[in-house]
Amino acid sequence: MARAISWHGQGARLVLEARNQSSRITSITARQVLVTVPLPILQQNRLRFDPPLPPAKQQGIAALAMGQVTKIVLRFSQAFWGELRLLTCDGPIPSFWPVESATVPTLMGYIGGPPALQLAAQGEPAALARTLEQLSSYFGPQVHAAFISGRMIDWSQDPWTLGAYTYTPLGAGNARARLAAALPPTLFFAGEATCTNGHLATVHGAIESGRRAAAELLRYASGA
Repeated sequence: MARAISWHGQGARLVLEARNQSSRITSITARQVLVTVPLPILQQNRLRFDPPLPPAKQQGIAALAMGQVTKIVLRFSQAFWGELRLLTCDGPIPSFWPVESATVPTLMGYIGGPPALQLAAQGEPAALARTLEQLSSYFGPQVHAAFISGRMIDWSQDPWTLGAYTYTPLGAGNARARLAAALPPTLFFAGEATCTNGHLATVHGAIESGRRAAAELLRYASGA
């Protein structure tokens, strides 16, 4: 993982993190760099820039916020939910859906925002038990009888993302455009946080931003 980028008009030098204590820190050089790291990595200065990014870019980074999501994955011996495709409810876990690609019957529970952090703080065993109890109130004792195993995914603790996806706080309307703006001819920016066409917080938004940034990079690389 890159820890620092020294950049100028002719290119950049990226300092890479050592893989282990016995490894030496290495670096690579490039004429152009496409930055796609998640927003909290930039906000916490885990990727340092020398010289620092321009004030407008820093303001865009600071103005946006990272949303939180906790997911509960439950595996069962039978699909007791029948033809269910999406369940939305008023319980602690507001949404469930079957994972069609799973090799055994599997339900995904989804919760976002501050309640996601509150659920994650209970720990995995307690979160799983709470989710099973909620499902039992809908489907009866067959929930516990069919339960095989479960996992809790707390995106706030993922070291590579520190959250799920971004949202725009009040008054930060132009922050995404500031974050997305290229610093030609060397630095270019992509990722769902840079999406300005309404597809933020989605995979296709991230893909679209990558295509936009790649086109910008190639345009400057060709001298157009």
